Amino acid sequence: MEVVELEMTEFPVPVSRTTRSNGLHLTPIIHDLLQTLAGKEEVKNSFDPQFYWECGYLFEDMMGEVMARRYVVDHPGEAELDGVVGSPDGIVVITTKLVVVEYKWTSKSMRNLPETNRAWLMQNMGYCKMLGSTSGRFVVMYNNGDYKPPRPTPYACDIHYTAGELDENWMMIVNHAKYRGWL
Repeated sequence: MEVVELEMTEFPVPVSRTTRSNGLHLTPIIHDLLQTLAGKEEVKNSFDPQFYWECGYLFEDMMGEVMARRYVVDHPGEAELDGVVGSPDGIVVITTKLVVVEYKWTSKSMRNLPETNRAWLMQNMGYCKMLGSTSGRFVVMYNNGDYKPPRPTPYACDIHYTAGELDENWMMIVNHAKYRGWL
């Protein structure tokens, strides 16, 4: 028997379920906005993030397929509002109410719940604004749970936003994109 260890760089680039347009996308605006607020030019990690991104993409793809089959969660494709493009992971209608679904895989502790994760909230609220919804759903796999002991732990929650919260979040995103000269 011969074992040949592969480097993560030898894996192909993941193929998304949706083709991304060339427009200005929501997530990079949020990433830059949060870095600006933190007073940092760019967050440098001591590890190669490609592996963690790939885990997130795999989780998103797996959950998208399973949720579509079992629970009629649809992948809506891209949405656009005010020149900003976004691609929510899923949507579901619950008692006539549209809910925007986000799948997350993370090695962060469960102390970092969706309602305390600024980037996740801003993204989900942005998608809600784009699609005319006031409700978001997070389906999260905490790879290490609460680290007591470390073990994979799933978590899900619904968050209901006010129109004011959605408008304020959207204005902050659009204003930051204008400040950067992207819009």
